[in-house]
Amino acid sequence: MANELRHKTIGTALTQAEYEAIGGHELESQATGDIIYASSATQLSRLAIVASRLLGVVGGIPSWLAFGTGAGAPAEGNHTTPVMTATVAGHVPTPPNNTTTFLRGDATFAAPVGVDISARVYNTGVQSISNAAYNTLTFNTERWDTDTIHSTISNTGRLTATTAGKYAIAGNAAIATNATGIRAMQILLNGTTVIAKNVVTATGGSNATYFAIATQYNLAAADYVELQVYQDSGGALDTVVEANDAPEFMMQKGPG
Repeated sequence: MANELRHKTIGTALTQAEYEAIGGHELESQATGDIIYASSATQLSRLAIVASRLLGVVGGIPSWLAFGTGAGAPAEGNHTTPVMTATVAGHVPTPPNNTTTFLRGDATFAAPVGVDISARVYNTGVQSISNAAYNTLTFNTERWDTDTIHSTISNTGRLTATTAGKYAIAGNAAIATNATGIRAMQILLNGTTVIAKNVVTATGGSNATYFAIATQYNLAAADYVELQVYQDSGGALDTVVEANDAPEFMMQKGPG
């Protein structure tokens, strides 16, 4: 019968040595990649290899199935990544959609120690700071951004923690010459919470007022910070733009 296992030497009688000989048996028309399976309780048969098919079961025996054929078979080109957790022994959890985290030995994903996650941004133009109110500075240029922390298109005043962790956050700014009142700077978390503040007296004479701020904070993924400045000279004042100095806003994730 076609595709059944048989002895290479077809005859009416075989010696024991012939019967037990290695390489003495074959499947009719066998080829590389073919599969041997039990087609009955007493018969071994051959299933020829077929490209671009899934191995399934039809009528209780192995069969090649086209994509989408049979209960639960996936559609071709539309495979879904199974969601697994680290609590399932021997399984790998679904990876996050970024390029900065890697699989660790405990089957969790995290940024490895030594990976630079940081950004520093600045603005090439002056910004008007209204009187007696905190104004959020915006930043139209990036010195670097290693983790999609900043956008020059939308919400340009924000630095956003794409990766959760403890961050060092700092900013520099300068406000045009005026000796009246105070100047202040603060870092605002998620539009509501002040996490650092610096207040100085306006510089007299013909000098602009320069000031800076720095803090550290534990940010969750998607948390964002903004740099705000304040002045109460009695009217609007412009920021001062100086290369590599002001206004600049930056943050860097620490190890772990």
